[in-house]
Amino acid sequence: HYVPDRSRTILVLRAGWERFGSGLLEETLAPHFHACWQAAQRADLAALMEAEEVFSKGLSAEQGAASVEAGRLLLKATNRARYQGLLGHLRTACDSGATPGHFLTLWPVVAQFIQLSVTSTIAEYLRLEWGIATRHLPETPPMRGLPELTGRVMQRHVTELRVVE
Repeated sequence: HYVPDRSRTILVLRAGWERFGSGLLEETLAPHFHACWQAAQRADLAALMEAEEVFSKGLSAEQGAASVEAGRLLLKATNRARYQGLLGHLRTACDSGATPGHFLTLWPVVAQFIQLSVTSTIAEYLRLEWGIATRHLPETPPMRGLPELTGRVMQRHVTELRVVE
């Protein structure tokens, strides 16, 4: 059965996306995101740097380099923002070499700085990853399952929340 080249490319892309969602995302990225989100809520620079150190060890050299480069671009894009608070302190730590500045460490801090909700922050991160995964294609195929994937990432976060009576 012949599958046209474009259709086959999209099938391969979607299969890779599924593997990403059930592998690297659930096992490494989501736990790091949640740790950084919570540290950012507490404005805890030390906890962010500690989470980043652990995160760095779980990435391949290629993944780590790409993540730090994306983080550098994110810091560059937010450089002139006023009253940066924790973001400014994290920027100083990155600039001094005290911490690498992985994108997924910085993203929750930036998101809280611009007052995004945790769910919106996760969804936007997934949209960014989809954009990276599809950037080589002449046109971006629609992303499927964003609400479900966002929900899976959020599940871990929601189970960590406790109501105090």
